[in-house]
Amino acid sequence: VGSEVTQSLSVGQHSEEGRVELRGTGMLTREFVLLQNEPNPWKEQTSIGLVLPESGTVRLTIYDVTGRIYFKGEREFSKGYQEWILGQDLLENTGVYYYQADFGSYTQTRKMVVIE
Repeated sequence: VGSEVTQSLSVGQHSEEGRVELRGTGMLTREFVLLQNEPNPWKEQTSIGLVLPESGTVRLTIYDVTGRIYFKGEREFSKGYQEWILGQDLLENTGVYYYQADFGSYTQTRKMVVIE
């Protein structure tokens, strides 16, 4: 939120001017979130971000469009933002892959692309 294009302005209950702020409501701390890997597409290494509502075990599965599984792993993570780093040595070829993270009753899937 800024004034690069237009002036940012907030007006209070009594017509007083104030500053504009963006505040989160804390939803990310109460839900499991699987983020898009970065970079994507990737060549040698990529990072998958996770936001965990509590400490626990995350199961990660990587598979291709045919459903062939290339990687299955489990890691213990603390509550909050965490990262799972992957190297290309886990995958046989370039192309489109899917990664699925399971945490308790949550399951989320994203797509990633591996290039030469």
